Amino acid sequence: MEKNFAKAVEWYTKAAEQGNAKAQYNLGLCYKNGHGVEKNFAKAVEWYTKAAEQGNAKAQCNLGVCYENGYGVEKNFAKAVKWYTKAAEQGEATAQCNLGYCYAEGIEVEKDLAKAVEWYGKAAEQGDVTAQCNLGYCYAEGIGVEKDLAKAVEWYTKAAEQGHARAQCNLGYCYSEGKGIEKDLAKAVEWYTKAAEQGNATAQYNLRVCYEHGTGVKKDLAKAEEWYTKAAKQGDEDARKALDRLKPNRTKCIEYLFFDTETTGVPRDYNTPTSNSRNWPRLVQLSWITTDKDCNSISQNDFIIYPDGFTIPKDAAQLHGITTSIAKKQGNPLKEVMENSW
Repeated sequence: MEKNFAKAVEWYTKAAEQGNAKAQYNLGLCYKNGHGVEKNFAKAVEWYTKAAEQGNAKAQCNLGVCYENGYGVEKNFAKAVKWYTKAAEQGEATAQCNLGYCYAEGIEVEKDLAKAVEWYGKAAEQGDVTAQCNLGYCYAEGIGVEKDLAKAVEWYTKAAEQGHARAQCNLGYCYSEGKGIEKDLAKAVEWYTKAAEQGNATAQYNLRVCYEHGTGVKKDLAKAEEWYTKAAKQGDEDARKALDRLKPNRTKCIEYLFFDTETTGVPRDYNTPTSNSRNWPRLVQLSWITTDKDCNSISQNDFIIYPDGFTIPKDAAQLHGITTSIAKKQGNPLKEVMENSW
């Protein structure tokens, strides 16, 4: 039949209210993604919790993600680990990978690199690309397991073939240096390119070397500068320096950043420290643009912020046109905006 998210939500709700765990999980997903209902992370957490407490592994994993990142609930790493563990022990691959990371970094559990490798391995065997890449790195560096470059290449390849950018970049490096596999510069360029086209700054930087020196590909200084520039725009300092070396006689590119915000209002007292969050308005929208020294646009973006834990007053909405309803439908979590917008 024709896709209809609103109808799906209607029937999920009927089943969920009768205690059906799978329906509760699916309803949580609808609230998380705004499918057929206003996006509402708090509601997503509510339904994930109901399903998780009945043993639904996917709900347990997603609930762990919410607690880890503070989506719809106060950030709590201990609870994140608790739910990751429950889901991981049921064989949920994403939870296994996330739990492996917790052991690798010592997040609310005693740091145990062997345990990290164990959980990465369980997830990797199920095809989780992040776990495959992480496991490859463990074998490449001898982290929690005996160093084995051939094994590293094996896992990098599995993840790379599924489109994982970091694995593609790492596999390119293995081919370029002959680590764990026969040296093949053309293959290195192939994998660097796949990763670079997905925005991986390290791959972009490595690819510029290939084009600058004709390593594994025909020498092309224009291409080299193109990849230098892409990496440099992402903040790669080595790429910025390399870009200057590549064209020593050109005028150094100077970039300016202009940004604008919309908020829920104005501060009650401008002299109050920023640590007093109740005094200061909440961010509703963030827009920015970067330009060169002649004010030619280089990049720009615009984000509405999901109103997690606050509403937008009517007088503020009348000024910038963003109501609480609009923000819930179109908004992005603040953490994601701050981490990914630059």
